[in-house]
Amino acid sequence: MAKPQQEMPDLNGLDDPQRLFLDLIAQIMAASSTPQITDIKTASTDGDVIFSVCFQDLGIAENEVSLVRRAFKDRFYVDFVGELLLRRHYQPFLEWLGGNDFYEIASKMARHRHFGVAIQNGRLYFRFHCSLLVETTNSGLRDILATVK
Repeated sequence: MAKPQQEMPDLNGLDDPQRLFLDLIAQIMAASSTPQITDIKTASTDGDVIFSVCFQDLGIAENEVSLVRRAFKDRFYVDFVGELLLRRHYQPFLEWLGGNDFYEIASKMARHRHFGVAIQNGRLYFRFHCSLLVETTNSGLRDILATVK
């Protein structure tokens, strides 16, 4: 008979990138945490968008840069953290989106697949396709309308 899976992973068995990943999630999800999403801008005419967040806002120490680089070689971590930041701190993106006409066409011409990430000057820069903003907005509206029925 197979051994039942544990509900909680053994936190002592995690490697450094896994531990960093869990710390990032906890920091983003904390009610008192307000990572400042900045530098939201159009990155290309194809619909790519860039935003950044400071290491300090995510609880990342300057001496952990190499660990962040190592963890973010795994696309899963980049996609998860990027989308979690977008969904938890959506208002700046909505404000930015309202002032841009390009997204209407760009969001129909391609679809978001994965986040890109760059690390520079104590900041994480995430890149994604604007279709994710449209998808996230529509999903939120569907959730709201479902409660009205």
